[in-house]
Amino acid sequence: MELVAEDAVYEDMVYMEPFRGKDEIRKFMGDFRKEMPTQIAFVIDDITGPSADGGVGLTWHAALPAEPGSEEIPIPFSRGCSFVRVDASGRIVYARDTVEPVAKPGASAVGVINVIAPILRRTGPVDPARVLRPLPFWGVYAAYWWFAMLDPSAPGEPLQSTPPETVQTVLHESINFGFVNPIAEALGYPLVPGVPAENPVSEATFNFVALWGLGLLPVMLSDPKTPRRVPTLPLWVGTWFLTNLFLTPYMALREGPKEEGEDDEPRERGPFERAVMSDAGVRGIGAFAGALGLVSVWWFFFGRSGLGYPEGAVERAQEFVRLASTQRVDYAFVFDLVLFSAWQAVLMSDAPDALRKTPFFGLVAWLLQGMPGRAGVGADEADA
Repeated sequence: MELVAEDAVYEDMVYMEPFRGKDEIRKFMGDFRKEMPTQIAFVIDDITGPSADGGVGLTWHAALPAEPGSEEIPIPFSRGCSFVRVDASGRIVYARDTVEPVAKPGASAVGVINVIAPILRRTGPVDPARVLRPLPFWGVYAAYWWFAMLDPSAPGEPLQSTPPETVQTVLHESINFGFVNPIAEALGYPLVPGVPAENPVSEATFNFVALWGLGLLPVMLSDPKTPRRVPTLPLWVGTWFLTNLFLTPYMALREGPKEEGEDDEPRERGPFERAVMSDAGVRGIGAFAGALGLVSVWWFFFGRSGLGYPEGAVERAQEFVRLASTQRVDYAFVFDLVLFSAWQAVLMSDAPDALRKTPFFGLVAWLLQGMPGRAGVGADEADA
């Protein structure tokens, strides 16, 4: 890395965004070295330059190094071209790598250009990243709608045929959010009298997912990648109540481009957002979500004992499998748990890997620490 300038820019055409600055390039190269077999060698085939402005072009291929008395073994689809520019001191300030694609479109690439060219004449230059970055998230959203909501072959009734009994179950579980009403009822002081007892496994899963969505509030509000025009707070409210019907669109929208100079001014926050982003707010949400998350785990295995529901940890786990394979709401919760785990890892990009990759409780631990490293978090309301 001593050959790389502090403000260097490195473009690898396999990635959507360039790596900017020595720290980003160092991390990328370190991760790359961990993934690559140690016996791989990069062999320069030809090289030009340097030009008057320090530019050098080269072609290369990857190979398995030769054993004594034998020739190197070229690796298929490993050829590439690179361009490097160095400054007066010989340090790299810009580099671009283009690697041979596995898929070979051939003459069809010309057809794609013929389709795109008239569009570009009308619209002007288009940033490919602006178009392509959100597409995987919208693809996941479309799959979520189909497989979790609309697919008639999935367990339970599809959304368009939701029976009244399912609506009543969701309503009862919503009233019992946080287990406040069942606990108050057990003490003889129900907040909402007459709410029927629902399956404790489904209740626990509902609460766990809702608490996960609640815990994402400070993370979403402080997300440095989200463009200013994205309505984060309304999307979070939707996430809290309807999970990935709103969180996955948020993940797609945050990938959109920011307006020029958008990061130059601090984001304006109302009183509610300032309270949430204060140190007490962040830690308080973490404590609340974490405590009730543990209650949800307990409720999953032991809640409503003696009311005719399966008893025992194994039996409750089997009940969860039964519900997920017969009821549409519980089946959709499985998708929510998987997607929440994935989106948490993305949204907590500046948190330690162990916390990013630990579903729910990693998020809780980061909140309890005050989200260290996240800009704009922990300030008092007056400072904000």
